[in-house]
Amino acid sequence: MEKIPLGLPLDWHSDGTPIFQRGDFIRDPRPLPPNSGVIYDNIVLPEHRSLHSNSGFNMIVLPPTKEDKLNETWLGQSYPDIKRGYKFGRIIQALDVTCRAIIQRWEKPGYVTDFVYFTLQPFEYVIVPPVYETILLNASTDTPARFFEIHAKDEKRNTETILELDGTGYLAYQKGKLLPNKNYDELPIPRITPGLFEFKFLKRRSLYTNYIGFAKLFDFIDPPNDGFFVGGV
Repeated sequence: MEKIPLGLPLDWHSDGTPIFQRGDFIRDPRPLPPNSGVIYDNIVLPEHRSLHSNSGFNMIVLPPTKEDKLNETWLGQSYPDIKRGYKFGRIIQALDVTCRAIIQRWEKPGYVTDFVYFTLQPFEYVIVPPVYETILLNASTDTPARFFEIHAKDEKRNTETILELDGTGYLAYQKGKLLPNKNYDELPIPRITPGLFEFKFLKRRSLYTNYIGFAKLFDFIDPPNDGFFVGGV
């Protein structure tokens, strides 16, 4: 795995397990569906936690792919909070050249209206608009893929639909191959694109560095500013 400055006191085992070099921000991982990846929730140093009371900063690790179909994990769809009535988006940053991502939007289960496949380099971003589903993938058979994520702390994550349909509208395989999922009724032509080098104030540097250095600029997370996401895909 490439050694890149992340803005956090982290080192890594060869399997992608993080070594937390400060005991006051250690987090235990929890599995993500479909149980191939893990997420370390809210890995924010104690001295920075007061900067962001409404958003969470996470790290996601995907083990190497062992079959032709890429190893994937589902973050789900950000959808409206029933009581508060608005929608959330999220920011993803790749930390490895093996990182891939899919976002898709559907009007109803099985009917996808937009499908985007991202091939990512370290420090590149995926800006996920509200109501899009987010899927992260690892294109390597040898090394883990690591991602950072910012999201609203009280967002609702829906992974039930993608579970019922056994994956995304197109399924990702080695060598960039995308094949239609037979459980879907209607699919658009997929868009294949690199990640974003820069987007608004998000420069090509560690997302954590942005997160603590430009705290007020992340206020769009809660309450959300849908305008932030325009052009993100």
